[in-house]
Amino acid sequence: MAYFQRSGNLALLGVATIFTYGIGGLAYWLVKRKDRVCPACGLSWKQSRPMGPSGLPVHAARHDPQETSSRNGERGTAAALPHAPSLPSPGGSLPPGGMGRRVTGVLTGLFGLFIVAMSLVEGVLAPSAFGGVMILGAALLFGWGWSARRNRRQAVLERTQRQVIHLAHLRGGRLTATDVATMLDMGLPGAERVLLSLDDGFRVRSEVTRDGILVFDFPEVSLADRTRNADVVDWQRALDKGGSSADPSEQTTPAPAPSRTTA
Repeated sequence: MAYFQRSGNLALLGVATIFTYGIGGLAYWLVKRKDRVCPACGLSWKQSRPMGPSGLPVHAARHDPQETSSRNGERGTAAALPHAPSLPSPGGSLPPGGMGRRVTGVLTGLFGLFIVAMSLVEGVLAPSAFGGVMILGAALLFGWGWSARRNRRQAVLERTQRQVIHLAHLRGGRLTATDVATMLDMGLPGAERVLLSLDDGFRVRSEVTRDGILVFDFPEVSLADRTRNADVVDWQRALDKGGSSADPSEQTTPAPAPSRTTA
């Protein structure tokens, strides 16, 4: 569960916000906002059981690969499915989401509005110019953070699309949203959105079967698989033909029988 979903941590955030005039609460939230804690003991997962490469705790992966831990939820079941095809691990790090820039921009803008409001109340116009500059800078900073958020979402989508294409190779070029959701540990709406983002009518086509199932075809993947299989069959036939026929250079002609002469 999320760190601030526990009532004790939320109360501590409120105390830090009140007694530090918001600065301590903001710093505390920025540091702990991405942490996950155990719903039973409240400890951070970094202080509890280490995770194995399959997504299961180390001791669970060693004893029972079918066990599903409360830490990874359904991912442990999906990772421990027997005879499941292996998918490449997503490589590279994602770009930052710009959360800090957006939060800083909002706080700077609020402070600039406060300065402008106080200058209007006091009848002094000089501070309002400074407040306007702060509001403009806050808007630019927030836009920078929002652009970083869009770039991160696009990077996540492209990473998932690469995994879906690899899964299409393993499944013969035909996928459904259920296949993607099962193998990539996603929800059905998210899996369908990824498949629809790939559907361009040429490289990826979608169709509804007679049973009402939405199926996504990958023609290029299917063509590559058929070409590879045909090459393997031709190579096997060439080997079989070469092994069955003897080499003409190794064939020897029988020697002619000696002729008998009569006296």
